[in-house]
Amino acid sequence: MQKKLALLIPTLTMLLAACSSPTPVLLIPSPAPTLTSPPSLATPYANMPAAGICGSFEGYRVTISIEPGIANPRCVQVTASQIFTVVNVTEGPIDVSLGTFQATLAPGQSIDIDKPFGDYLAKGVHLLGVSPCCGAELVLGIDLNS
Repeated sequence: MQKKLALLIPTLTMLLAACSSPTPVLLIPSPAPTLTSPPSLATPYANMPAAGICGSFEGYRVTISIEPGIANPRCVQVTASQIFTVVNVTEGPIDVSLGTFQATLAPGQSIDIDKPFGDYLAKGVHLLGVSPCCGAELVLGIDLNS
């Protein structure tokens, strides 16, 4: 028993010494974070529009008028290079949103988003959110005629 005790005491002493001594920590500085990917595009809410008919706009600017109870047009096919205007023709203020863009429009007021759709929307169907009522669908990069 004394032999076991004689062997156990030095072993415990070594273990305690190993646990109580501080371990050196090597700090390696990491480089500052950098943004390597482009900003993400707004995710579409659908692959196909719910509206029965989707019009299209020739030219550079797509305009949607928010009328009492309805967006005009309710659905529009857009290209990645077109830009956007929303017009409030209701009798009250409205809140509009598309992707990361948000605005409040007074009656008769309009807003231009002079950034091409392809810079902030991914391919698919996006909703022009309008509160209190009646947004529109914007279809980007989908051929509805096939």
